[in-house]
Amino acid sequence: MPPTNDAPMPDREAFDDDGLLRAIMDGTARETGAGFFRALVKNLSRALGTHGAWVTEYRPREGRLQALAFWLGDGYVEDYVYDIAGTPCAATIRNKTHLHIPERVIQLFPGDPDLPRLGAVSYMGFPLLDPENRVLGNLAVLDTRPMPESLRNLTLFRIFAARATAEVLRLRAEAETRLREAKLSSLFAGALDAIVEVDAELRVQMLNPSAEEVLGLRGAEAAGTSFDPFLDPQDRQRLAHVIRQLNARPPGKRRAWIPDGLTLVAAQGRRIAAEATCSRIDAGGSPHYVLILRDVNARLEAERTIATLRDEARSLRDEIRSITHQGELLGASPAFRRTLQLAAEVAPTDATVLIHGETGTGKERIAQAIHAVSRRQARPLVTVNCAAIPQGLMESEFFGHAQGAFTGATQRREGRFALADGGTIFLDEVAELNLEMQAKLLRV
Repeated sequence: MPPTNDAPMPDREAFDDDGLLRAIMDGTARETGAGFFRALVKNLSRALGTHGAWVTEYRPREGRLQALAFWLGDGYVEDYVYDIAGTPCAATIRNKTHLHIPERVIQLFPGDPDLPRLGAVSYMGFPLLDPENRVLGNLAVLDTRPMPESLRNLTLFRIFAARATAEVLRLRAEAETRLREAKLSSLFAGALDAIVEVDAELRVQMLNPSAEEVLGLRGAEAAGTSFDPFLDPQDRQRLAHVIRQLNARPPGKRRAWIPDGLTLVAAQGRRIAAEATCSRIDAGGSPHYVLILRDVNARLEAERTIATLRDEARSLRDEIRSITHQGELLGASPAFRRTLQLAAEVAPTDATVLIHGETGTGKERIAQAIHAVSRRQARPLVTVNCAAIPQGLMESEFFGHAQGAFTGATQRREGRFALADGGTIFLDEVAELNLEMQAKLLRV
């Protein structure tokens, strides 16, 4: 927007130094932001009697200057951006000091394409530096006539370069504040945990969407109301105790985890178990408290369900064991019970067990039952039918063989004992093995 003080500046020769400074100050005092920069360059150009004036912001990565305002002749140049390479402004920014070219600026800077088009003869520029001496931009004027050395001009430049620097810094701080506030607002609104801000009397000041959902009300409805009704009566005292502890702590340490959390009483009396933290913040000279609440009802319910299922599984296993005693064996005769008792006694040991009985009486079932309750139950039970192994392949079957050990041994093979390592091996019909092999098995 154009400056509000748009009165024409009298000829510079008619001004004393105080009057000149006062005129420029009046032209910019009521402006901020874009309006300030436009007023600054217009009034500065008129006061110094130059053809143009501009104030820019520096883009170091691009090596460019972006005009915040550019007054030329009798109007503004909009959206002016230029590369600084080969221009007088490059020297100003590189050296971080003012530069005055009283005449022949085109000849001194032939790489600047804009100077001939503007008919420039003289130039003066001042860098805008932040408190860490980093370049923010520059303030410059050019004229179509020579511009002699002038202490007054230099003084004016210093004053208004400082004012332009302050406004650039203010705008950047304002932009950073807005960005930070936008991020905080996004975090606040997007948090899955419920966030509640209350004052010293526990009146609700603000709720995030998650808190509205948990408590079952809208933030506008809750604002200014007491948070007490949303707390279990016992937890009101606990929260008051936590707040007293926070008040006694030094700044920077006024936050606390609330042991065992809080129980919330939501709409329709629904009770919600919540993990909770409380922090004190000082806003407007009075303490406020921020509660962060995490609904753990679903987690507690899941834990209860898991515990119930675990108990049910344990009960079922015990019931199965009480019915079958061992594996899949069923029976109630004294002889059968004695057999099961013997199996239970030998199962925890690493002793070799001999099971004998007629065909079909369940010798393999007994072996399975012993393995099922032994320390080896996580490893395999390997069953070998000794009666079905040809005489010539017995050693290979039990102890394995290397590739090429005999005709047909096309690859290396593990024996049954190696497969049963850490587990149990059941040699069914072991009496069918020849005596030589039985003797070898005694040394395994």
